[in-house]
Amino acid sequence: MKSLFHDYKTPSMQECDSLGRRIGLTKRVVQVWFQNTRAKERKAGSSSGSAEPEELIPCCGSSIYCQLCDMPFGNNLNNNNNCQLLQEHIFTENHIEKRMFSAAQLPYYALAAAAAGGIGGMPMNGLLPPLLYDPLLFGTPVSALKVPESVSQQIITDMSSGKGQSCFTQDGLEINKFESKLVDNFGFLSSVDLEVGWGCQNCNNVFQQPELLQNHWKLICPAGEDIGAFKLIQTHYQCNPCQKKFGTQDDFCDHCLSVEHKTNCRAKKESK
Repeated sequence: MKSLFHDYKTPSMQECDSLGRRIGLTKRVVQVWFQNTRAKERKAGSSSGSAEPEELIPCCGSSIYCQLCDMPFGNNLNNNNNCQLLQEHIFTENHIEKRMFSAAQLPYYALAAAAAGGIGGMPMNGLLPPLLYDPLLFGTPVSALKVPESVSQQIITDMSSGKGQSCFTQDGLEINKFESKLVDNFGFLSSVDLEVGWGCQNCNNVFQQPELLQNHWKLICPAGEDIGAFKLIQTHYQCNPCQKKFGTQDDFCDHCLSVEHKTNCRAKKESK
């Protein structure tokens, strides 16, 4: 995608869809990547006092010619027909295949440096300005998760120690110390562990879906895929009579006061 960006910066939704199908991404992810990359390039250009043209960047000199496919499209950049022909060619399967093959010939360290450095030397991490930071691509820092600080620190420690996963409760409390709050309801409580997040151990950012982490590895951080995913496993408080799960002890206690819970508990006692 970085290679195609140098050829053409503003693909249509149809072209995003075509490219996405070829490389295994949704058209929305491709569109957002091009939007963010254009914004970062403009930002880098304005900071240095120079910016490249927004539209076509020919593959060779001032003539419109694709060296990869050995196809000429004329010598006049101002000719809309020539530009349109080149744009259509850039997103053909043949050109994309050759671009992918060409990119694959780059040394791995060069690809990793490009991913880490971004465009114009701008880092692709949490230091980006808010308008340029897309959590769907870059993930969410562990420190920004809606959990107590103690839980955040536990996740960070587990991730840095190479454990591969971290198991926690949303409120940071222990389920075995919950009995004093429940009185008659403790026998109805059980715990259920569910995978709720997947982290990049190279960036230390997390995603709500494994597919988003895969997209992050493809577009932003190829080095992270070599390390593997870090799993966030949350322990939920489950009410057995009602078969409902809750993230915090307070939510479970509120549920125990509900008519639904009392009705189900009464029915369970009567059935014995």
